[in-house]
Amino acid sequence: MPIIQLVPVEQMSLSMWDWEAKRLSKKAKELGINADIKPFRALYDLNTNKTIVMSYYMDHDSCPFLDEKNLCKAYNERPLICKQFPIQTVSLEEKPTVMKCPAIKDAENMTKEEISNYFKEIFDFAQKNDSLIEWQNKKIIELLKNKKIRPIKDYPYNFLLKRMNNSEKIDFTEYIFEEKITIPKEIEEEAN
Repeated sequence: MPIIQLVPVEQMSLSMWDWEAKRLSKKAKELGINADIKPFRALYDLNTNKTIVMSYYMDHDSCPFLDEKNLCKAYNERPLICKQFPIQTVSLEEKPTVMKCPAIKDAENMTKEEISNYFKEIFDFAQKNDSLIEWQNKKIIELLKNKKIRPIKDYPYNFLLKRMNNSEKIDFTEYIFEEKITIPKEIEEEAN
C-alpha cells in the first residue's frame, strides 16, 4: 500500500478522518483552542502532483478539548476514535480489543457478544470505524489498479516527505467527491 505515515506512531495522539479534522478545527477555533491538527497518513499522486491526505492526528500529549474535569468540550463533534473508546478495533471474526479502563472490570474475559451487549452504541461506533478503514483501503487498491492514482515507488522516505510537504494537499474525501466515486452512506453522512 503506497500510503505512508508522516510522523512516528509515538508522536501521534488522536487519529481522525479528514471530515472529523475539519469539524474539530472549526470547534477549536470557536473555543480558542490550539488543536494542532496535522496530516498523519497520506499518499503522493503523480497524476495530479498532489498529496492525498487519508487521516489526521492531534499533535498533543493529551486531548486539548478536555477540560479540568476531563469532560469533552467538543463532545458532539468528537471523532469516531473517541466515540468508540475503550474499544480499539472490531473484527467480524475476532473478539474486539478493549483498552484498559477503570470503569470496565474484566473486559479481557468477556466474549465478543458480552462486549457487544455491554458497550452497545460504542461497539457500533467501533464497527463503523473499522468498516470505514476497510472501505478506504479497498478503494485505494481499486484506484491504483485502475491507474486513477499513480503513487511514487522506491523513493527515499525523506525526499518523499519533502515533496509531499511542498505539494498541494487534498483530503481523500474531497478527492472521492471530485472524482464522483460512490461512497458508503456512513461517509456521506459523516462528511456532510
